[in-house]
Amino acid sequence: MGGHSGVQVTRKRLSSLIYWKGLTTDVKKWIREYVVCQRFPDRAWSVISMDFIEGLPSSNKKNSILVVVDHLTKYGHFLPLSHPYTATDVANEYLKHVGLAPTQDQLPLVDDQSVLPKEPVHILDRRMVKRGNHAVTEVLVEWVNSFPEDATWEPLPVLSITLVVFVGDNSVLMSSRLRVLVCGNI
Repeated sequence: MGGHSGVQVTRKRLSSLIYWKGLTTDVKKWIREYVVCQRFPDRAWSVISMDFIEGLPSSNKKNSILVVVDHLTKYGHFLPLSHPYTATDVANEYLKHVGLAPTQDQLPLVDDQSVLPKEPVHILDRRMVKRGNHAVTEVLVEWVNSFPEDATWEPLPVLSITLVVFVGDNSVLMSSRLRVLVCGNI
């Protein structure tokens, strides 16, 4: 009975083999508390599943597919194999294709709307804008993993509270990553 597909399917599978009073309650509790089901990977490719699709018509002398899926990103690799294959064949295909897949040591945290946090690279410019009866300083911020033309104007008070601590002339210190960012000609 490998894996489960929720309470109803698991209860149905179990009851076809064995039954006891309170089976449904026990299945609900088991699924709710099952460590493997509750575990959420914190890195891409740290938890994967593998399966084989066999009995396919031959194509380029391949008649099976090794399916490897990352649990976090749901990204999959579909690797053609020739049956019969050995554990060494499977391992070699895995290392050749999946072993080279891009990985991250730690995925960035997301906010409660599942949005990745922005991380500034450079402050490109600064301007004063009027907000109601107040003048507010805005800075043009270039973000990590984005193009310079995607830089955005951000209110300096909000930026300094949420992301960075300013430490002197034309430099910014990331409070969480301790990285010094040099401002452009501002």
